[in-house]
Amino acid sequence: MYTIPAGFTWQLVCALELAHNSGVIHTDIKPDNIFVKVLDKLRIESEYFVEEVIPQQDRTEKHFMSIPSSSLRHCYFGADVKQLNNLNVALGDWEVLIKAEWDARCDFWNLGAVLFEVYRAIRLFDGRAVNRRYELKVHLAEIVDLFGPFPKDLLERGDPEIANLFNEEGRVDLDQPFDRPPLQSDVFLPDLDPETREVFASLLRYIMKINPEERPIPDEMVKHQWLTPKRVLKGP
Repeated sequence: MYTIPAGFTWQLVCALELAHNSGVIHTDIKPDNIFVKVLDKLRIESEYFVEEVIPQQDRTEKHFMSIPSSSLRHCYFGADVKQLNNLNVALGDWEVLIKAEWDARCDFWNLGAVLFEVYRAIRLFDGRAVNRRYELKVHLAEIVDLFGPFPKDLLERGDPEIANLFNEEGRVDLDQPFDRPPLQSDVFLPDLDPETREVFASLLRYIMKINPEERPIPDEMVKHQWLTPKRVLKGP
C-alpha cells in the first residue's frame, strides 16, 4: 500500500544526499516541488489531452491588451505584515523557528513533515491557536507533543525570547494542553493497518529527531524498514 510514497521517498533521500555532498541545502522541500513520473502515457493522453487541436494564437492582430505588472503583495498579506522574511512556515525545521544555527540536516526534518502531508493532505503542524491564527508558541508545542521536549543546550543556541517559551523540562506550557493520541494512532494515520502505521510513524520519529545531530545520514535512512520495499524492487 505504501510502495509509491516509499519509492519517491527513497529517491528524495538520494537526491538530498547528492545535493548535500555538493554543498547545497535545499531548504524548500514541499509537495509542490515533488514530481512523480507517470509511466502510462496512454492514460495521460486519454484523460488530460483535448481531442481537438487548439488553433494557434494570431499575434499579428490586436486581440489582447498589455497589462503592466505590479506587486501582488497586497493580495496575500495585510498592511500589518512588515517583514515577509520573518513569516513562519509550518513545514520548516525547528532550528529555523527558534532562530538557531542550522545546516543540511534541516532538510530531513522538512522531508519528514512533507511525507506526512503527502499522505494525509494536511500538515503535521499548523501552529493555529484557539483563534485560528498562527502562533509560534503553539507550533513549538505541537512539535514537543509528537517528538518530545527540547534539550536546554539546544534552546540556548537560539533566540532567548523564544527559549523563554519553554519550561525547565523543555516543554511549552499552553492554556489548553493538547489531548491527542500518539503519532502511530489511526487518528494521525488512518486507513493503514496497525503494523504499517507503526513503521511509518517510526520513520518520521527517526528522521525528525529534535536534536539535529541525532538525525540519520542518508545511508542510514534508506535502510529503514519503511523504505525496504523500494530497495527490494530496485535491486542491487
